[in-house]
Amino acid sequence: MLVGSTQKRMKHKLRIMETTDSQGNFLILLTNRFDLSCDEISEMYRNRWAIETFFKWMEQHLKIKHFYGTSKQAVHNQVWLTLIAFCLLMLAKLDANVEHSLLEIQRWRRL
Repeated sequence: MLVGSTQKRMKHKLRIMETTDSQGNFLILLTNRFDLSCDEISEMYRNRWAIETFFKWMEQHLKIKHFYGTSKQAVHNQVWLTLIAFCLLMLAKLDANVEHSLLEIQRWRRL
């Protein structure tokens, strides 16, 4: 399959694949990888989507404004500590059996 107009056409051929996601939704994937099977490419996209979803969740829930260090180890440490703090807040919420948000529980904890 070639993509683009006759004036600006891609130089390389692409492969179109049909697959389903984990919820059974139909997906069409376009790739230039001819060396992998359809199942391998589908699994690669599923794994990539899981990583994207995890980072989206991290942005929404962990509220890391900036990193205190620039090394790989410093970033890992900060992410792990933030995840631990989130889990502790979640355990406190479950233990207290309240319907309040984690933000409210964190504010109460600070007081």
